[in-house]
Amino acid sequence: MPLDYRDQQRAQSVVDELAKVVNVDRADIDDYKIHHDSDYVDFQAVVSLKVRKSCRGTYLPDANWNNFNLRKTSAQIRKILKNNSNVMNFGRAVDCPERVYSWDGFTKQFEGYNKYYIMVDFCMAI
Repeated sequence: MPLDYRDQQRAQSVVDELAKVVNVDRADIDDYKIHHDSDYVDFQAVVSLKVRKSCRGTYLPDANWNNFNLRKTSAQIRKILKNNSNVMNFGRAVDCPERVYSWDGFTKQFEGYNKYYIMVDFCMAI
């Protein structure tokens, strides 16, 4: 059974909010699963970051990396999931990329992130 148009619109409104978060290029619904026995839908969204692939295969911020902070980005995403009336209180998850460092003796240098997106899970009642 496909997802109702009204429920699709509600989910898209959540994803549209995610697309406005700092350091985010765009956000899209990747997948969903309807739980008929419990009357809710489990969504997974992909939030693409404003990064580019480096020659080493990692992802570097498009802007100055000193000002690029995924902590602000993930905090804003969590706040949207907590405060949006369409999102249920369970099933929320935010999976951010890890920072990549090179170790040279006692110094460490930031080389970028291990991926270019954040995975966001949330549930909505139907």
